[in-house]
Amino acid sequence: MDRERQKLLVVTDVNLSPRVAEYAIRVAVRLDLDVLLLFVNDPPSVPANGSPGENPAGFRVRAENAATEFTALARKSSVRVTSIIDLATRDEAIARTRKEEENIRFILSGIPGNQPGTDGDNDGSHPHLEVIRSG
Repeated sequence: MDRERQKLLVVTDVNLSPRVAEYAIRVAVRLDLDVLLLFVNDPPSVPANGSPGENPAGFRVRAENAATEFTALARKSSVRVTSIIDLATRDEAIARTRKEEENIRFILSGIPGNQPGTDGDNDGSHPHLEVIRSG
């Protein structure tokens, strides 16, 4: 019987942490998973000029650029990637993606770094892996 491949859902904004990206690829290789790269703008990012929110077109362009970089990195390890850009809230986007993609086994996201007790790396976040369904 040909099973559909299991998936790792990576949830991020347009600033995908290098640490989270590398961890996602290692997990995908080790567990033979495809990657769904979900970009969400929740809360909407604030541009350098300080105006609230980022327009959807600008967010899409930045997300597409980040997706291209991640996909190139993942291909070196033969990991298949599908990118999704969702302008809904993080929780809504995850719920919608989980409904559409039944084979999501894990959700990976970054949690803020450089806080007391962290190792002091400057890439801004640490990988947080949540098991949705065991193998």
